[in-house]
Amino acid sequence: AGGGARRGALPSEAAQRSPAVLLGAAAAGTAFGYAMHKGHVVFPVHIQGQFVSRDWVMVKMFLAAMGTSAAAFLGASALAPELFRRVREEFRASSCARPDGYKALGGLLLGAGMAVAGACPGMVAVQVGAGVPLAARTVLGGLAGALAHGLVQPLLPGLPPAGAKPQPPQQQQEEPCQAFWDQAVDRPYWQLAAAMAGACAGAAALLEALVPWTGGLASLVAGGNPFTFIGWPPVLCGVLVGSLQVATMALVAGTLGSSTSYEVVASQWVRLAGDKAKRAFPVFARRVRKPWNPETWFQVVYIASAALGGYLSALGSGTLGEVAGVKHAWMAPAGGFLMLFGSRMGGGCTSGHGLSGMGLLAVPSTIAVASMFAGGIAAAFALQAGGLLL
Repeated sequence: AGGGARRGALPSEAAQRSPAVLLGAAAAGTAFGYAMHKGHVVFPVHIQGQFVSRDWVMVKMFLAAMGTSAAAFLGASALAPELFRRVREEFRASSCARPDGYKALGGLLLGAGMAVAGACPGMVAVQVGAGVPLAARTVLGGLAGALAHGLVQPLLPGLPPAGAKPQPPQQQQEEPCQAFWDQAVDRPYWQLAAAMAGACAGAAALLEALVPWTGGLASLVAGGNPFTFIGWPPVLCGVLVGSLQVATMALVAGTLGSSTSYEVVASQWVRLAGDKAKRAFPVFARRVRKPWNPETWFQVVYIASAALGGYLSALGSGTLGEVAGVKHAWMAPAGGFLMLFGSRMGGGCTSGHGLSGMGLLAVPSTIAVASMFAGGIAAAFALQAGGLLL
């Protein structure tokens, strides 16, 4: 549940395999990185501070992005119902293949890793581009976490073979799982999605009224050009990020996410290891089945381009390399490892579950997101007690 794009069947297979798709991924990733940096949500102090109720920047942006994602899917359900159905079915198939216990445990580890590293799988790329100290070590820890998960996944009980393609509901012998809240409560999707979008907008507006975004910034404007501003309103940046769901659906009939990119990169060693290794580690084998396929590499290009967006934003505002990293060097790789091991175990990250899954009203994503915040809060208070929080 956490790819830079979850593939559906629309647009055409030929269009999804076109190298031009990677140009779209690069443009979307750059916009993502630029908006995330302008919203200050990638700063480790804000990521850690949200878990101890000291900082509301990330929460405001998350609510705005989640609400906009719901609105984007709502629009797709009305204007492109076949595309929406395909995207949602792909999400359902992936979610139902993984027991809820793994989503909960994965979410706990992801949240704990976020608190330790002051990052999340997608944001850390923006941190690298913006020159945040130790961010590159967080990426390396994340790659190690994705590698470790792929190595142990064949030993985990209750999971289908990694290379098996989930069956659509009409081909399943058992009753299909109800992966979405509208199915669980027997209400139309549009009603619940509209309610979610409205609730997120209202909550973000209330937080902004209570805690204005300008309060934490010493200076907002450098020269009167918006592109040189040190920051933009987090709610605005959240809307921009959530709007990228439209581009992802149009390009590859998918949804936003980031953690699969680490798994794709961590899988490349099996290209040289031979068929025996591919049979032993199907998580990796499925990522190299189609060499250099644009579908496979969409998310990698998207996340790599997020670093460019962060760099351009920081360069334009004169803040390149001026943001503090976590307190101790060990926290970056350790947090990165926990984030990506947890994301892959739970089938998604803050984007895959938090934005896409919640916008699609996915029940498993609710479990994962709640667990993510629980893990982050517990870890952050433990770090605070030890004097390790920024």
